[in-house]
Amino acid sequence: MHLFNKKESEIRAVAEALKSEDVKFVCTGHCTKERAYRILKEELGERLAQLKVGLQIEF
Repeated sequence: MHLFNKKESEIRAVAEALKSEDVKFVCTGHCTKERAYRILKEELGERLAQLKVGLQIEF
């Protein structure tokens, strides 16, 4: 998600849209950056993870 340069209100709107669609799990990449990731994490909690080298996710 290219959210690194978006307003906080836009980032929160993305999070609300994900919640309203009942998305269970979201992974962000490097384009989200720390600020947007922090805001998304506040909104999505455990539904959100940040992809990093070496990360392993099992479903």
